[in-house]
Amino acid sequence: MSIESSSFRYTEFSAPISRKTRKNKNEKPKVPLITLIQNSRKDLQQDEWSTRCQRIILDALDQRSWKMPCRVICLGLGSPSNSSISRAQLGFLLDICDVLKIGEVVVYDPVFTEEDRAMFAGFEFQAPLSDENLDVTAENPVIFFMPHCDMELYETMLLKNWSEEQLANIVLISNQLEAYVENNPTQKLEKKAPALLRIVPFLSNNPLPPSKMWPAAFNSTSVQHISPTVSPAWFTEITPFRSESE
Repeated sequence: MSIESSSFRYTEFSAPISRKTRKNKNEKPKVPLITLIQNSRKDLQQDEWSTRCQRIILDALDQRSWKMPCRVICLGLGSPSNSSISRAQLGFLLDICDVLKIGEVVVYDPVFTEEDRAMFAGFEFQAPLSDENLDVTAENPVIFFMPHCDMELYETMLLKNWSEEQLANIVLISNQLEAYVENNPTQKLEKKAPALLRIVPFLSNNPLPPSKMWPAAFNSTSVQHISPTVSPAWFTEITPFRSESE
């Protein structure tokens, strides 16, 4: 049986009920995770916030002259079964996939639970069990959906794609990377996040409007991509890679 959610279909997963749970007749039934996510999507759509954000994303794709991204890679989402903020962010991701008609979605976070993974399987998302099986290289156009990640995770993604061709294939929906540069000393950034430090001046930064329903889920979130005016020589003249001695 399937549940229709906009144009994105979900194959229902029924988790087994333990004997202990069956015996407790007075306990309220647990609200299915998919229902909680659908409720979050409805919240975001109430004031057309999601629609406004989708326009910002589409404008960014137009600036990159993309016909359509090939896939979405979602990192650092958190556990939807344990976090209402993660559910709201996932709801927004589902809206994006619907509008852009993206079928290939990869999600990874070491905190995912079995319930999360069952839900992702219902959406036909790829959810690797470890980062060893995770490919984050942008050989083709890709949207990186990385809400509220640590600076080090953004740095790793950039280093994996440090070439003119690969960075041109990336649109990033994440915290504003400029904030990390403003809030950390240059010496620390040179050691911990040299790629982030060097790329920020060349990023096109398009902040999402505040969400009245879910302000904490999307504060400081922005759609970012490298400016098409960057000289190709920049990628060879400036390298962010750490030396072996560091």
